[in-house]
Amino acid sequence: MNKSLNSSGFLTILYNHQAEVVLPLFLATESIKNPSVLQSIFDEVTQVIAEVYQGDYKRIEDISVYDFSKFRFYEYGLSKEEIYLFAENEIYDFDSQCLKKELFRKHLIEIKNTARKYTYPRNIVGAVARDNNFYGRQEFILQLWETLHTKSIFLSAPRRFGKTSIMYRMYDHPSNNWQVTHLELQHIESPAEFVSVIIKSLNPDSTTEATEGTWKEEGSRFFESLGQEKILFLLDEFLYMLKNFKVLVSEFSEWFQSQRQSASNCRFLIASSDSLNFCLKQHGIKEDFPDFVEKRIPPLSKEEAIGFIDEILLSENIRLGLNLKERILDLVGTPVPYFIQLILAEVLNYYATSQVPLSEEVLEKIYSERILGPDCKQYFHYFFEQLSMHPFEFRNAAGRLLKELSARNYVDYQELWELYKESSGKEDSVEFESILTYLEDEFYIKKDEDRTYSFFCSILKDWWQRNRWKV
Repeated sequence: MNKSLNSSGFLTILYNHQAEVVLPLFLATESIKNPSVLQSIFDEVTQVIAEVYQGDYKRIEDISVYDFSKFRFYEYGLSKEEIYLFAENEIYDFDSQCLKKELFRKHLIEIKNTARKYTYPRNIVGAVARDNNFYGRQEFILQLWETLHTKSIFLSAPRRFGKTSIMYRMYDHPSNNWQVTHLELQHIESPAEFVSVIIKSLNPDSTTEATEGTWKEEGSRFFESLGQEKILFLLDEFLYMLKNFKVLVSEFSEWFQSQRQSASNCRFLIASSDSLNFCLKQHGIKEDFPDFVEKRIPPLSKEEAIGFIDEILLSENIRLGLNLKERILDLVGTPVPYFIQLILAEVLNYYATSQVPLSEEVLEKIYSERILGPDCKQYFHYFFEQLSMHPFEFRNAAGRLLKELSARNYVDYQELWELYKESSGKEDSVEFESILTYLEDEFYIKKDEDRTYSFFCSILKDWWQRNRWKV
């Protein structure tokens, strides 16, 4: 079975006697134009399903789908993730112009025997999402795999924006012919410890323990032993690890570059919550990563965000009207799953204690009193914590810019420059540009086409305005 994300075809749904979905499957028929052939395939598919499932179903529903990627499956209580997908060449014999009945029957028997039941994603704010709790991102992950054929990747986004979830998705569902291993590096204190951990990631029984004097030799021997198999190393919080290395950062970075050059079959996906450009420049090692490209995790599209809301609520058997879902997205601004889940958590709390359907008035009250109030302070703490790690002058100037941006929809570049000079008492254009770049890289703000700046997310802007950071 295959994943066809932009094909036309038809969706077949089997329901049991309790009106529950037994089998949802999509059959791609995009290049089959002859109506009589399509009808013949449709009849044969129905016949095989009836033979395999016999009395285990009550009715079959068939729906024409013109574009699988845009079809609103949630209107049928379904998600793309639970649907069994068949490409044309899997089910259709183009020479004889008929269904590959025995192969299709074999697939159906396998599906029936495994009896997979889909579970909607649970709304756990900020947690790593795996298995059914992972939503969307298929196209972005496909882009990552495509890039990895030629380059390694820096994956950038703040904490809780989905980096680790994406990494685990790639770990749990590797692309063809890739061996994938994942390393959490935040607590690694030295190059020697890194070498020991990366060796054990592929050889769990290894007794090698690199030391301060042997880590280069042991690490080089490991990379030389890897052969020609394609291996992807997922390195989580790599830049945080570099901070722990202190004086050894430059030496390690130079050695690590040489290993990547010799191990041409290996790729690395490095994720970090810290600003990539800021960190590499700070350590003076930016030139040591020419084989990497940066990929920023994109926000969801509006359609994806609506589907995400639907699936989270369906896990609790709750449905909202389109007006309420769109209002949630208005409050969030840029549709980031983390902030959507934050609002949905409070919506679910409301339904847990009230029998009255949610209204726009109640939603606004939840947003104003709960989301922006002290009860949800912990969900925004990261953005304050990151600034507090910088020297006083840097965070004071950055805090002043954010304070102004939180009070207005847009502020142009020149106004921010004047504000920086006023708050810092100096005309340091290099530092000013560094602050703006940092705030963009860390997803506090975004730069618009007309050189104006605004907050990246409306919800963060509203929270910052009410809870202005005291520098």
